[in-house]
Amino acid sequence: MSSSSTSTVTLTPTSTSSSSSLRWLVLATHVDETGAGGGMVRYTVELIRKLNASPGIELHVVCTNAGRRFFGSELGLSSSQLHTLPTSSTLALSLMERYALHPLFHKRWDVVHGVKHLLPKYSRAFVRVLTVHDTILLDRPEDFGWAKRTLLKRHYLDSIDEADCVVSVSQATADRLQALVRSSVGKTRVVRLVGAGTLDHIIGSPIDTLTGKRFALAVGDPSPRKNLRLLASIWPEVRAAVPDAVLAIVGPRGWGNVAGTEEIGELVSAGSAVELGHISNAELRWAYENAAVTLCPSLLEGFGLPVAEARRAGSPVISSADPAQIEAATTLDGYSGAGSFVHISVEEPALWASKVIEHFSCASLAGHHVARDTAETSSVLHERTWADVARHTVETSSVYHERTWSDVARETTEHVRRSLAATTPQHPASMHLDSQAQANKTISIVQANKTISIVQANKAYAPRIGGVETVIRDIAVGLAQRGVTSTVIAAGEGSASGSNVEDGVRVRRARTLLRARSVPFAPSMIRSLRTEPGDALLIHEPSVMTMLAYTLARRTPHQRVVVWWHFDVTRQKVLWVLVRRLMHRLLDRADAIITATPHHVSSSEVLSRYVDKIAFIPFGIDLDRWRGLGATPCPVRTDEPFVLFVGRLVYYKGIPEFLQVVDGLPTTRFVVVGSGPLEQLVRDHEACKSGRLELLGHLSDAELASVMKAARVFAFSSATETEAFGIVQSQAMALGTPVVGFDLPTGTTWVNKHDVSGVVVPLGDCAAFTDAVDKLVHDDDHHARLSAGAYQRADDEFDFDVYIDRVLSVLHPA
Repeated sequence: MSSSSTSTVTLTPTSTSSSSSLRWLVLATHVDETGAGGGMVRYTVELIRKLNASPGIELHVVCTNAGRRFFGSELGLSSSQLHTLPTSSTLALSLMERYALHPLFHKRWDVVHGVKHLLPKYSRAFVRVLTVHDTILLDRPEDFGWAKRTLLKRHYLDSIDEADCVVSVSQATADRLQALVRSSVGKTRVVRLVGAGTLDHIIGSPIDTLTGKRFALAVGDPSPRKNLRLLASIWPEVRAAVPDAVLAIVGPRGWGNVAGTEEIGELVSAGSAVELGHISNAELRWAYENAAVTLCPSLLEGFGLPVAEARRAGSPVISSADPAQIEAATTLDGYSGAGSFVHISVEEPALWASKVIEHFSCASLAGHHVARDTAETSSVLHERTWADVARHTVETSSVYHERTWSDVARETTEHVRRSLAATTPQHPASMHLDSQAQANKTISIVQANKTISIVQANKAYAPRIGGVETVIRDIAVGLAQRGVTSTVIAAGEGSASGSNVEDGVRVRRARTLLRARSVPFAPSMIRSLRTEPGDALLIHEPSVMTMLAYTLARRTPHQRVVVWWHFDVTRQKVLWVLVRRLMHRLLDRADAIITATPHHVSSSEVLSRYVDKIAFIPFGIDLDRWRGLGATPCPVRTDEPFVLFVGRLVYYKGIPEFLQVVDGLPTTRFVVVGSGPLEQLVRDHEACKSGRLELLGHLSDAELASVMKAARVFAFSSATETEAFGIVQSQAMALGTPVVGFDLPTGTTWVNKHDVSGVVVPLGDCAAFTDAVDKLVHDDDHHARLSAGAYQRADDEFDFDVYIDRVLSVLHPA
């Protein structure tokens, strides 16, 4: 977005003819550098492969740095097609997919496609497509870990609501979804997976553990829904009848809730079962071909891939009566194997045992099991032979069609184009707002209502130096420049108090009676909050004084209360235990909570219960101003490269770690900008005494920008979770200076993107930090690439006008 004065809103929809080119963005952060994984990964990889090869589709992919290597080397996607997020936990990546893709939506997309249950919250595209693989999170949330079932369920439901087209991988899943989620009715389309044909052209490779043994095969993880407990319960009876029968379990060792798998462990210990974990496709093909029977007792599936694969390979299958598994066994497309199929209620374990024993007794056929007709037709047992499928095929279609991934891509594209054709210019998903128009739209809202007033509250304000204080000042001034009445309430420094106007911002400073460590005691803040009117109150936390003042004020004259949560407290924990109840009361009352990156939530012990209220807004910079200041004459000599540190000289900024880096590079110059409690430690260092390390105090913005621009490397050595974002990183990047930093679980490693804008090294690994700095100092090509990446990332993520737009949209929704 931009703040220039004229623009228009573009409402012209893409042509929906089959030959028109579609700009299609797929979210694929769950694919790693191997491209291997379960059904969702296989679906994603093959869909992307086919869409990328489809004429008329310009494909782009959101992936991790690890996935980028796979998509580039294995699928041949160009770097311009790949948009990376830092490799992180599943929860953090999911939140980033949901909330941190704003820069991508400065561009026009015809299709934004979430292939793993989530869509970006703020996507602007003609059509938003969501693939639903199953309803497990809705039907069986207890199968997942606490974080996923608590934090992601709401976003899953919201993504379904926001989707223009929902693609279901089976009719059974579509039926279940529409029964559970009303908003999915009318927009859900079935595009069945291929799955069954994936192993067709692979030659089986024997598994040493199973060679020469008679075994039944179960494919799946040990989560409760897979119901391996049923197999464990019947296996003693099976072993009594077939003493050498082995239960072979293939699949990941477990995710989420794996309670109840102890029984399988006991079978493994007794030698009557083996857990193989992940195996190759060739080994899986061999296992299907040589199993006496494949067992699928799952309580809930989205598609039932093992059923389809086993039947295709010729293995007899016993499954539960789950509708998706029955559908996978009986669907017409893609089957030519001879495996028989039985589905039995999981409430009939004795019948399961007898059928398994029967298959072992018939397993004398070498590697194959020919379908057998059966007279059993009870309500809990129905055996369907390949002859049934063939007969049904003749009745319903004169042409047998083997289903491929090309069919999946083609059918998905057809559904998308139909959704495009149905899209009207008035539909939010059909509007392409260029960046200038969106900025002007926000400005016009403000100008149309001159009474908009925003109040911010914090324990301190400029000229006090600090990251939070800088954020407050930037927001206050940015809002004032938009015509908003902007006020800041803060504790005064020393005995300072009163009200004045600074840069168009009204600042009310409450007298500080005393200060305990960094906590001011300024009781008149209570009265300021009670009496300062405004449409919205933005409270910056954590701040004990601000929290107490708001609580004691009881009622404030503000229509909307928003909390900006900057970080969790890692020191002064005793104090925060005492005020924990007040903290949660404030967060409970807040209409919204802002954090700067998704990592602020995934790493927080406080915010997990408030995820539905959270908006992600990265801190912005006035790029034009900052880059203009960079042309100021530099106050330090620039005749040789130097490494720059900027920040308060305190423990959490990693001063001891930074000095280790200085020791490790005895011929490199260093410049330090800042002051603080550890200043003497820096002054006493040998490099400072010798002049190799130059210590500067506070600099003006112009001086700081010029030093940042002149620096070869920006050393961001913060080493604790108190450092939550690091605005100085984005300032350095805006001037083209690469950043080296530690891998903190907070937002710092979201700001500095590894191998794009700089280098991220393991937390506490000062040797790796030193090596990264040294390479940037001496390797010109490496430096030039990361310098360009830093400059571009600042453009993409930290534009100040976009920043103020986002803040205002949360404080005063239109």
